[in-house]
Amino acid sequence: MMKNNKVDIKNIFGARVKEARKNKGFSQEKFAEMIGIGTSTLSKIECGKSYPTPETIDKIILNLEIEPYLLFMNYDEISLEKAHQAILNKIDKLKNNQKLLKTIYDFIMFLDAK
Repeated sequence: MMKNNKVDIKNIFGARVKEARKNKGFSQEKFAEMIGIGTSTLSKIECGKSYPTPETIDKIILNLEIEPYLLFMNYDEISLEKAHQAILNKIDKLKNNQKLLKTIYDFIMFLDAK
């Protein structure tokens, strides 16, 4: 998602919105209605052809229940090995927080069931 050695933020943002929307099980039509825009406008956002207003970004974040920074991350630039190591490092830091560690364990087991 680079153009002439520049990060194409519209494409990254759109791809992350589309990915998060699908993960939540929302159709384009349903999600567009939830955030108060037209389906064609959402399609343009997800394809990187258009960028939403700040108000629409707020609605996207709220309705997807996602941390804002995740919508701007370029996953193409991280190797699987780096991602794996980063996850293990975070989990290692949680070994003394039993409640949070159990929540993460439950989440991972839920993912494994799919």
